Amino acid sequence: MTATTLRPGWSHPVRAAVPPFTGAGLRRVLEKVQCWAPYVDRLLLDDVAAVLDDYTPTEHQVDEHAQRLRGHLTRLVHVAHQCLTEAP
Repeated sequence: MTATTLRPGWSHPVRAAVPPFTGAGLRRVLEKVQCWAPYVDRLLLDDVAAVLDDYTPTEHQVDEHAQRLRGHLTRLVHVAHQCLTEAP
């Protein structure tokens, strides 16, 4: 749909604005934003940095890092799975 503006001297057709979502679509986006838990904690980066650092960790530290990295990976898998199952 096109309409001309009421401004004098402007005769170019202007397309009517089309909202990107319906009311139900906006509610769905709002629910997703409210439930969203971004994975931006520094713990993952700190743990990866500790493993890749120049020093050689003790056996206990290696085991501890392995457990934490396993937890990070599990959380990332859950986030990816949730994204795939909730896709429209």
